[in-house]
Amino acid sequence: MRSQLSQHNLLLMVWVMPTRDDIELLVHARNTLIGKAQRELVAVFSAVERKDPRVVRNVLLEAVPVLVRKYGDGAAAAAADWYLQMRAKDVPGAVDFPIVLGDPVPDGVVRDNVRYAAKFLFGGDPAMTVGALHGAIGRHVKYAEMSTLWQLGVKDTVTVRYALVPRPPMTCSWCSFLSSRGWVYTSEAKGLASQHSNCDCSVVPSWDAEKAHIDGYDPEADHRRYKRARASVPAQGVGETSDEFTARVLRQAREMFPDDYTDGKMRQRREFTSDGSIDLNVWRRKRQDRAREAKRGHYGHEALARRIPPSRPDAVPSSWSDDLPELSAKAWNHILYGFDGRGGHLPGYEWVNGGTPFPVDWTKHDIVEAAEAVLRHPELVVEDDVTGRLTFTRVVNGFKVLVGASKQSTGKMKVLTCFCPQR
Repeated sequence: MRSQLSQHNLLLMVWVMPTRDDIELLVHARNTLIGKAQRELVAVFSAVERKDPRVVRNVLLEAVPVLVRKYGDGAAAAAADWYLQMRAKDVPGAVDFPIVLGDPVPDGVVRDNVRYAAKFLFGGDPAMTVGALHGAIGRHVKYAEMSTLWQLGVKDTVTVRYALVPRPPMTCSWCSFLSSRGWVYTSEAKGLASQHSNCDCSVVPSWDAEKAHIDGYDPEADHRRYKRARASVPAQGVGETSDEFTARVLRQAREMFPDDYTDGKMRQRREFTSDGSIDLNVWRRKRQDRAREAKRGHYGHEALARRIPPSRPDAVPSSWSDDLPELSAKAWNHILYGFDGRGGHLPGYEWVNGGTPFPVDWTKHDIVEAAEAVLRHPELVVEDDVTGRLTFTRVVNGFKVLVGASKQSTGKMKVLTCFCPQR
């Protein structure tokens, strides 16, 4: 361990004990450093990528460990600042233990990663080399952060417990398994370091684990899913504490709860909404994609405000009358949550495709009533000469609302979309 702070001392101004916003600051500092390291990697690689693969490999063997140390130092220093600020809000009195930084990942381990990634150079796929090293650099820089948090816990004179806290709205089955134990990890729990590439979970300390609470973190729910999956998996010749048994349980969990994990397994049998307009496996895949996109490059309230669609599409409102243009489940969910790269006008979902949201206090009931009012009593109807699409417009409760519709081959009209234009 190291007793001095590095030059990458990223001071994080936090004024309360660990909350979701506090964790977002730690994640932001970490990802900023990882991003810088990855960009430097690309610059190094671009300078030599046309050379013989052996030359490129040797350059990377020298450069990547330097990047890991450089930006790992920054992550360790930021973690130390963050730990002390969190502790100051939870533990009265001065810090009475030495401030240390965790040990970095050994150069030999980093070089092993480079050698593994370099095999793609000799196979003619340099992009795979860069991708593999991107992941390795991210893991190793993050390890410096986690190692520091653990080492400070060892030195701390007050008992510390840790939890692995995922970022909302969902995480993978492996991280969910680790996080399901809650605030039970001690500073010796190095097993938490065995995370995967692009993992955005955080090791979070608490000096009063019984009172610890973080918005969006529900280890009890994670544990219930794990227990249900475990109960349905026989040991079949392996110990229930073995890695193989855990892997079987997590495979089962991904199948049983595909909507709760970013790596949930799609069902083999195709399923559709009752009107046949939405393939539920397609819906699940898009929802998983949205869960990843919601967190990418955004932090704090901006990230947490980004909502993802429900696990199953909404049914068409029962109040929708048969004498109105047909409203399918696909069109309704397009309006609310966004589908096929468009839509998403329910407040909280406009980030998905950059659409304009309905007024923030409008509910789904308000939206369906507004759509009906526009179609029954439009103030303006415009038909597109090329597509034949009709646009109905009316002011509803002080807001301009548009409904797009088209004529089917049967002659009946169907709703395509509904939204408030730029307000």
